[in-house]
Amino acid sequence: MSNQDYYAVLGIQADATLEQIKKAYRKLSKETHPDLHPNDPKATEKFVELKRAYDALLAEQQADNSKWAKTEQATREQAAREQATREQATREQATREQAAREQAARE
Repeated sequence: MSNQDYYAVLGIQADATLEQIKKAYRKLSKETHPDLHPNDPKATEKFVELKRAYDALLAEQQADNSKWAKTEQATREQAAREQATREQATREQATREQAAREQAARE
């Protein structure tokens, strides 16, 4: 089953957020739970289909979040390296200026 079908099973748009996916699943699982419909032979099948769709979309969202987190971490690390480089350049410049002042004072 494609992800598009999973969204349809839960009755949500393909751009649904994690919270929207969870909300739709909770609502539909309460409505279709087999314990609430003991005389409906298709209740279990509907419930299992909902669970399968929810699990697949949840896994996809978590994978996307993991990729985003890794990208964010790499961005933060790069910014920290750039900041450290700027700070080092500033220290080196201050050292050169101090040395030049000391040299001028000796002359």
